[in-house]
Formats: sequence, structure tokens, C-alpha cells
Amino acid sequence: MKNTAIPLTEDSLIIRMQTLPVWIVGLLGFMGILIASRWGIGASPDSVVYLIGARSIASGRGFSLPDGVLGYAPITHHAPLYSAWLAAVNLLGIDVMQGARWVNAFLLLGSVFVFGWAIRSFTQRNSMSRIVLPVTGAAILMTSASMTQIHLMAWSESLFIFTVLMGFLFLARWLDGAPNQHLFVAIISIAAACLTRYAGVAVAATGAIAILLFHPRKNVPAAEQGSERIPHHSLKLSHRVISAAMFLIAALAPLLAWTGRNVILGGSAASRELEYHLITWQQIGQGLTTLGGWWFIPAKMSSLVKIAPYMILGAASLMMIGRKNKDLSHRSRSFWQNLNQLPGMIKIVLIFMPLYMAFLIFSISFLDANTPLDDRILSPLYVTLALLVVYLVQEYMERFRPLASIKTSLALMGVLFLAANLYQSSGLLRQSHSEGLGFMSHEWRESVILQQARRLPQTTLVFSNAPEAVLLYTHLTASRLPRKFEPANRQANINYASEMDELRRLMEKSSGAIIYFTRLNIQTLPSLQELETGYDLTILYQAEDGVILRVADQ
Repeated sequence: MKNTAIPLTEDSLIIRMQTLPVWIVGLLGFMGILIASRWGIGASPDSVVYLIGARSIASGRGFSLPDGVLGYAPITHHAPLYSAWLAAVNLLGIDVMQGARWVNAFLLLGSVFVFGWAIRSFTQRNSMSRIVLPVTGAAILMTSASMTQIHLMAWSESLFIFTVLMGFLFLARWLDGAPNQHLFVAIISIAAACLTRYAGVAVAATGAIAILLFHPRKNVPAAEQGSERIPHHSLKLSHRVISAAMFLIAALAPLLAWTGRNVILGGSAASRELEYHLITWQQIGQGLTTLGGWWFIPAKMSSLVKIAPYMILGAASLMMIGRKNKDLSHRSRSFWQNLNQLPGMIKIVLIFMPLYMAFLIFSISFLDANTPLDDRILSPLYVTLALLVVYLVQEYMERFRPLASIKTSLALMGVLFLAANLYQSSGLLRQSHSEGLGFMSHEWRESVILQQARRLPQTTLVFSNAPEAVLLYTHLTASRLPRKFEPANRQANINYASEMDELRRLMEKSSGAIIYFTRLNIQTLPSLQELETGYDLTILYQAEDGVILRVADQ
């Protein structure tokens, strides 16, 4: 029989040799997530919304949560795509709690590979750095505590980071001269990011600005000679403006359609009101602690020490861009010309990082004052920052040709950074493997008060200070107790008294119950003493971890 197999070219073999180690790194992360999440995917209050929302989608009720009064209430505070992926897995017969483990493990594998490919896109051809840097960068990303946490939890950041990396990679290739099909894939990926998290608006804006500033002339690939890159000739301003606007409209169209659905069903585009509540120094301090933690700077250190690495990176970036290199005609280039010579991925990264920070400051100051600047929220910055650091190392190695001793020192620093990452993330992996995370931890799985709650009739109207746990572990529909003040705008709830009176009326009318978990101390909600004494409620059942209350005369 004639052999019809197509022989591998030398380039194909080289590409496989360069990408195989990155795949291996990604597979190690994949297995680590699956092994560590043996009790199920970690769950926070946000996670429960995604998980229950996924079950609702799979059952044909749309992206919604059970509501004791409305039956099912549409979810508008969160974007739907992560839950939609979980629902697709649920339709295959896999429960969302287990399905989320596999989805997140695959997303980590995908993100690590795309990250390694993004590094490969700006490393020099026929250079050992095309293997070493992508593998080292992928390993550091995979082992970081930030990435480990968001992939052990049922959070939408896992899908968000993957779609952002995909969008940026294909947009960068298009900026570097690839065919228009790459721009089409970039639009789809960034539109998916917008449907995963509303912060995707900053990603779409980044793409539009990159096109406006660096739009290449069509079908003119970037010529290379030695280590010099010949830039694309920019189109005239009107063409760039039109292209950027069309990109922005296409990337945001699905999100605009979704927010229209939210307005129709929920009366609000994203369950947030435009109010002024300036970001606080405490929140800024938390953000600086997070940023410093990425360099293993202790939280007790001063803010100046925490931002020192970023000042150094900023200076290094300006030096790399601003060096008066000479082009092929031996003429000096301006700062803008040097900036235009950067790889497409680095251009995008330099636009995205300040834009994403500006988006977060605006969101906290005008939309949601309760947004924490922690590892989860800032994780997209971690990924793009890692790309920038790898690029600066690569540029230093290529431009200055350091001595072997300096190369050895850089390699040692990379190994130490990787070891520190492993040390930090290993604690999360051990905790997840031994006890579970969040609502999947041992204390929630073995909760006595939740066991008693399962004995209540399914039709019982339930309120709770942790309705997410009730929804996750019982057959009951639970609503949150009225808040004394709204954390999103730091304003007192002027309707608190009337809402509590209405709660008691509904409980009396429907033989309802309050499931109160005493391990939680949520300042925005009424205390157990206030419920017992102020609203004439009595204890139906009491355990070490909580109580079940009902109206006294029932």
C-alpha cells in the first residue's frame, strides 16, 4: 500500500521541538488542578452564582438564580459565558461541580500554551531563547499563586485570561503583518472575553487603540534582516479610525446585546448604579500589597518598596524603546519610530496595563466600591506583566550580549523565582487537596445546620446570611437577608427597616425560616441577636455552626 503521509519539513520539526516543552508544562498544571480539586471545585459566593446559573441554563431557565419570591430571577450582575461553558458540560451528564474542575484544568493548559506561544512570537528566530524563554515563562505563569488560585476556584477569571491571551495573540500577529483572518479570530476572542467578565470592555478598548496607533498596511509583512525589524507603513488617519471603530463595535456587539437583555429582564445593564464613591487609600494599599506580593515583598513593607520593581521595569522599558538605534540606512530613529518597531504583543501589553488599571479605578469610584484589588481582580495584569518582563530579558540578552556570568545569574534568578512560586502555590494545592476551598471545605461539607436544613420541606421560604451555601448543599431556595448598607456604594440602605418588616411578614405567611451561620460575621447584615430580639423570632434548631429561626408564634 502506498504511503501517503506528508513528511515533516525542517521548520515543522523545529516548531514541534519548541512547543513540546510548553505543552508538558501545561499538562503538569492540568494534572495539578485535577488532583488538588478532588473534593470539587473551590466555591466562593460568586462561584455559587456561576454554578447555579449554569444549572439553570442547562435546565432551560436561562442564566438565573432560584428566588423564593420570584421563582427564578435573572442574573445581571455577572456575565454569562463561563456559566454557559459549565452548562454545556452539564448537558453531557457531568455535574457542574465536577465539570468545573475539568473546564478550569483545560483552561489552565490552554492559557499556559498560548502564553508560551505569545513569548515565542517576539523571540528571535533560530535562537535558543525560542525554547528557553517560552518554557521558563510558561512555568512561572503556571506555578504562580494567582493562577493556581483562580483555576482552583469556580471563577470566571480562568476563562477570561484564556480569551484575553487568545485575542491579544491573534491581534498581535495581525499587527505584525499576518492575514486578516487573525484579526477575525482576535475579534471573536475579545468578544468572548467581554461576555466572560464586564472588564472585557478594557480589553476591547485596548484592541481599538492598538489598531488606531499601529494599523499596518494591508498584506505588507514585517521584513526582517538580522535583528532589525522593518516597520509597517501606517495607513492614513481616517482609515485607522474607521478600522478601530469597526473593531470596537464588533467586539462589543455581543456584550451590548447581553446588557440589553439585562435591562429588559432586570431593569439594569449590570446591577450597578453610577454613583461617586472615590477609591480609598485602603483599597490602593491593598492593590499595592498585591502588586508587591508578585515579587514576594512582605505586606508590612512600605508602599515605596512595593512599587520599586515597577519603577525599575518602567525605566527599563523606556530605555529599550528610547535607545537611538540606527535603521538599515544608518539613520537615527525617533522614540515613536522605536515604539513602532516593538512586536505587536508588546505594543498591546503597554496599552492594556495602564488602561486596565484606569478601568478598575473608574469602576471602584463610580460603579462598585466593593471591588477588592486582590490577586483575582488583578490577575490579567499579572499575565501581561509577565510577558513584558520576559520581553525585556530577551531584549537585554540580544542587544547587550552579556557575559556568561551575567547569563548564569539571570538563569539563577529565574530558578529562584520559580521555586518561590512553587512554595506559595503548594500551600493552596495542599489545602485544596486535603480540605477543599471555600464552600467546598470540610466545615461546609460536614455542616450540621445544613444537614438539618435538608429536612425542611422543599417549599419552605428561606432567608440566610449565606444563601449560596443553602443553594449549593440543599434542595431549598434561599434569599439573602436585607442589607443594612450597600457595599457597592457604601451608602446606608434607607429601606432596611421596611425590608425586614416585609421579610417577617413573608415568613409568617409562608411558614418560612432563616438559616443563620454563626461562623460568619458579615457587618452589612443583621446580627443573630438582632433577629431574635428585634423581630420576635425563635430558634427552631441550634448547632455549633448555626441556627434555624422561625416566627415565634408558629
